[in-house]
Amino acid sequence: MADIDTQAEKPSVKPKATADACPEALEMVTTRRTDVEAGEMVNEKAPPEIETVDMFKPLPPHHLLPDEPYQLSPRAVLTGWLLGALVHASNIYLGLKAGIGNDANMFATLLGYVALLAFQRMALPLLGGSFGPRDHNIIQTVATSTGGLSVLFFSAIPAMYQLGLLTNLREGFGKLVAVSGSAAFFGSAMSVPLRKIFVLEFGRELDLVFPSAAAVAISIRQLHLGAKDSSLRQSAIGLVSFFSAATVWTVGSSYARGILWDWNITWLIYQWGNYANRAIYAVNWGFFTIEWTPALIGIGMLVPLNVGLSWLLGYCIAFGVIGPIIVAKGLAVGVAYNPKYPKLMTYMGLESPDLISEPSPRYWLMWPAILVMVCATFTDVLVNWKLMRHALRVAGSRLAGSLHRYDTRLGWSFGNTTPSNELVKFWEWGGLSLVGLVVSSLVMTLLYGMHFGFVILSLLLGIVFAIIVVVVTVQAGINPISLVTGSSQLVVGGALKNSGAALDANLMSNLVAGATSGSIAQQACELTTDFKIGFFLGTSPRSQWFGQLLGVLPAMFLGPGLFHIFAEAYPCIINLELAATCALQPPRSKLTGLSQLQSQTPIPHRQVVLDIRNRGVSSGDRCSYPTALGSCYRSQDSSRLDP
Repeated sequence: MADIDTQAEKPSVKPKATADACPEALEMVTTRRTDVEAGEMVNEKAPPEIETVDMFKPLPPHHLLPDEPYQLSPRAVLTGWLLGALVHASNIYLGLKAGIGNDANMFATLLGYVALLAFQRMALPLLGGSFGPRDHNIIQTVATSTGGLSVLFFSAIPAMYQLGLLTNLREGFGKLVAVSGSAAFFGSAMSVPLRKIFVLEFGRELDLVFPSAAAVAISIRQLHLGAKDSSLRQSAIGLVSFFSAATVWTVGSSYARGILWDWNITWLIYQWGNYANRAIYAVNWGFFTIEWTPALIGIGMLVPLNVGLSWLLGYCIAFGVIGPIIVAKGLAVGVAYNPKYPKLMTYMGLESPDLISEPSPRYWLMWPAILVMVCATFTDVLVNWKLMRHALRVAGSRLAGSLHRYDTRLGWSFGNTTPSNELVKFWEWGGLSLVGLVVSSLVMTLLYGMHFGFVILSLLLGIVFAIIVVVVTVQAGINPISLVTGSSQLVVGGALKNSGAALDANLMSNLVAGATSGSIAQQACELTTDFKIGFFLGTSPRSQWFGQLLGVLPAMFLGPGLFHIFAEAYPCIINLELAATCALQPPRSKLTGLSQLQSQTPIPHRQVVLDIRNRGVSSGDRCSYPTALGSCYRSQDSSRLDP
């Protein structure tokens, strides 16, 4: 940035001196300048979507976009609440069904635009009037915050009921509200310094491209430009058309899964070979199975090539090399699930009566994957220790002018010109952090019986894992929140072994610690992504932050209420005795519950050896993305083939 700014200033000085000495030079410069201006006028009508988007600078201003001095409006908050509630319900259902969830970004982007169009036609006070992309961005921010507390209710909370630690849904409602709200507000406070680090200062050095944030920001911008300029209307129509096509494709594929969704090439080869060839081994490990998933196809269009190759490398290493070796050595086992085809096995399950002696290859590889991502993330930070040192120096500067000069010289500003009155004040996010710390401590000690030391440990783990989740998510486009929740339980579980408390008390403390740290990491990651969207669009960070806090208020009550509804409709999700015939089977909560029942740490000894080796590899690899590689180790879908 400093070099670019310097080069941009030089031509304004040198042509004048040259012109005084040589009039012909002035004429040439003037002619060239006229040609350039004419070219700019000719190209002015070119749609902005063909321009190269710098992932580390705000999108350039456009004369068709309105000025929006007031962005946090009542209609934006109300619309965000409604859309976030829909996403929250959808995520809890998807989590209980398949252990996954989606953020509200693109959903709120498209439906929020429709809602704003409806409000614009109304003459109601506070709801009508024109709107722009920043008002639209606030809707998406509030919706994301409202729908972002669902991970608790398909992981730790069902496990508490399955293990008998909580029994009455009505009596447990207040406890669930307290733990989800305290963790969410603490995570919201942590998103402010993470914005400073990963959005403004180290984004370029760490290659944090924020693929989903860029997609949402460009979509919002194109929707508003398309409504005001006929030459851009096709872009907006195309955006809505692609969204509709992806939705119809996803829903329609459930009726023709083998045609529209899953193409299992190796299974066809096995059938053509009269069920007697070795293609069954490739079927069991999931190779050459193509899933036409619109969401992942879109992510693949946004992430860099080396990230995609890292995913492929991680999958090949995990399930093409390590997996078959540990099965052949008897370190992991598969499960035959179709009597008609006795050779058809699944190696991707996360359930076993004995996780230590008979783990599945996917479970066996999950722990090395965690270590790879953790070590790679902190290695990236340590390698850039000079930048960290400069950041600390700049943060200690009291003079605003000096701070600006440091930012410009180091190239940290990246075009960020946010006025000081639009930034979140230190006392605001620092005060919320302190309040979140106190409230979380009171909730976990008084309501869940945790020791204060383990409360502090879980909060610190939440901060550490928030950094990891942000780096992995914005680099690779996938959210490893399930990994960090399990890692937190692993750390706290090791500390609880020598506490001398009863088994039920230790189980409750472990589950609450995992839920708290996971919620903090998830909330901080999602809100940091929201800050990046606002960075692209020029939205006030302070308006975004208060919108995020307003989204947490209904979410802390909405999540427990929705879980209560699902538990009443499907009693099997809180009762292990009914799990065999349950339509909703949360895999993470079962894994959590089963792992805590083991008398020793649920990690086989040989996995520890592989973890140590992987740490050395991830620390030395500077050419690929170990975080993406590690996330691919365990991201294989556990769905089974239905011949």
